[in-house]
Order: sequence, then C-alpha cells, then structure tokens
Amino acid sequence: MLLADDQAGLEELFVNNHPIIDVRAPVEFKRGYTGNATNLPILSDEERHKIGLCYKQQGQEAAINLGRSLVSGDNKNKKVQAWLAFLSKHPKAHVLCFRGGLRSQISASWMKDAGPCAPFIPGGYKRLRQYLMKRLEEEVQNQNFLVLSGLTGSFKTNFLQDIQDTYNVIDLEGLANHRGSAFGHLLESQPTQINFENSLAIAMMKIAARSKSPYTLVENESRWIGRRILPQSFFLKKERSACYLLEVPFKQRVANIRNAYVKPLWNQLVEQGLDHHYFFEFVQKSFLRIKRKLGGVNFALGVELLQDAMDNFSSGKAVDFSLHDPWIALLLEKYYDPLYLKSMKNNTYVSSGSPDECREFLKTYRASRLVGHAVSHKSAGTK
Repeated sequence: MLLADDQAGLEELFVNNHPIIDVRAPVEFKRGYTGNATNLPILSDEERHKIGLCYKQQGQEAAINLGRSLVSGDNKNKKVQAWLAFLSKHPKAHVLCFRGGLRSQISASWMKDAGPCAPFIPGGYKRLRQYLMKRLEEEVQNQNFLVLSGLTGSFKTNFLQDIQDTYNVIDLEGLANHRGSAFGHLLESQPTQINFENSLAIAMMKIAARSKSPYTLVENESRWIGRRILPQSFFLKKERSACYLLEVPFKQRVANIRNAYVKPLWNQLVEQGLDHHYFFEFVQKSFLRIKRKLGGVNFALGVELLQDAMDNFSSGKAVDFSLHDPWIALLLEKYYDPLYLKSMKNNTYVSSGSPDECREFLKTYRASRLVGHAVSHKSAGTK
C-alpha cells in the first residue's frame, strides 16, 4: 500500500495518478483540488456551515458532537457506502481533507469499520498544495525549455500533441482549457487558477519522472491564457528560453482556424439544440473584446463578414464553413499577426521551418544550442 507520508510517497501519488477520496465539502473542492481526486464529502456545504458556526460560538468539542449527530444513521451509511464503492474500483485510493485532521481520520475509521480501509494523507490538501508549488518551482529551474512559436493558426498546440509520445511536452492551453486568444474561449469553463497551477505542477513532475528528451516543449503563450495566469517563474523561464518558429502559409492558417474553431463550435452548439443566432452572438462577443485594438472600421467589417457567413447557415442550404474565411483572414491580418510579429522581436530563435522541418530539427537539437537568428516577416508565415 502506498504511504503518502513522505516525499517519495507524494511523488508516487501524483506521477502514477493514484485516486484520492476528497472528503471536503463541495464548496472547498470547487476552490481547488489536486491530482486524480473525486469529491465524496463527509459534510455537505450546509452541514459544514452549521458546524463552523458552532465551533466559533461553543468550541471544538461542541462542533465535533454536532458533526457526529448530523452525520449519523442513513446519512452516515450512504456516505460510507459511497466511499466503499469507490474503493472497490480503486483499491489504492487515499482519503483527504483540508489539513488531514478529523474529517479524513473519521472517514478512514468508518471505512475500516465497514470494510476495506483507505489511508488518510497527513497534512491533507494544504500539504499537497504546498508540495506541488514547491515541486513546480524546482522543475522550472531544472527543466530546459524549447518554446514553439508561430503566428496564430499555425497549429502549434496540435503539433505539440502530435509529438508528445516522443518528446517532453506541456500543453498549456489544454491545462487552461482555453485556446489562448480573445477567440479562444470554449463553451466549457476554465479550471480555477489553483487547479491550473496544480495541473501544471503535476505535468512537470511527470516529465521529471519519465523524461523523453533533454528539453521540454511549450507553446509561446502570453502570461494570460484566457482568465488563467502562468506562474511568474514559469513565464519568465519561457521568455528567456530559445524558440523554434513554426512556419505555416497564410491560407493554411485560415483553414486551420476554420476547422479547429468555427466548425467544432458550430457542431457543439447544434448538439446542444442551439441555433445560428447563438453562434453569431458567441463569436460577436469575441469581436467586442478586441474592438478597441482592432479599430472601429475593421470591427464593423469583421462583424459584417461574419453576418454574411451566417446568412448561409440560416438559408437551409448545406453549411459551407469556408464562407467564414473572410472574417478569419481579416482578424489575422489586422489584429493577430501584427501583435505576434511585435512580440517576436524579444525572442531568440534557434531555427524555423515547416512542421516536417521542425520534426527533423528536434531529432538533433540540444538545449545548450542558444545561438539565435533574426526572423523576417516573410518567413514568419504572413502572406
């Protein structure tokens, strides 16, 4: 049985995705959790609130007694059975509360009385959170980064996903559940900042434990990915690291955005029973986010081009997603490409080329090669 009471045990817990029964109240779990955790609370939010008030007014002993009375009878049995059912599927699971105190210890003892026993994690969630943040800082220092750069629509994330079985890769957009731009928000919500940081730490720990290459590939993201923000140490390390410029022709970038953003969004909305009006409003909100930087004239033209494409969606004809190419091209020319080309001036490039050329480069690249070169606007993938 895994013992998560030392550093090696904690690393094993995360690297091998051992399940965790998190018995904190749902409101606590939503703020942040770690690793492969499932929330099976010993107290509901309402029960936790009542016990908290009792603790403040009457002290610990009274609060404990209230807790035992609230979680008794059928209420207790249902919770114990839920834990045992989880343990039957995940026999290596551990029990966790906030500080590894009464809630996890009581939960573990109740399970032991009724059947199989799950060990509780000393120090609880608070300890795991501190451990993950410590390991994050250590791995930022230990790992060498190679940053994949490229204009919007170069499919940098897709490229990284394609090579992740061969190289160390951190998918920042995947961890943040966002595509990293004003148009990159998904219908699903982003994780909390705490969960984003925890997931990043675990991803780096797994790389350290099972390294596939002498460097870690990350995408050239800004500090903010949607509403999630990269830890400062990670961001600064990325900014100081060597870059490879992925070069993709303009027309291909337009098609990439159409196929990766527009078509999936439309299909997802259709599956949910929503029509073309919702699609238009969803995309128009993204235009509004960048209206000031895009400029009034370009904003109006972009919304007009979007409306032209939407007219086809509502006409009863087969959906032609290529009709969205004009407003996508406008965004690239007038907004995304100028921003990216400006930011590229601060990067050090070790090479540039197509996705196939990048694959060949990676076979022989070593992180010590930091002699960069200037990248022209032409080679960067503009028209």
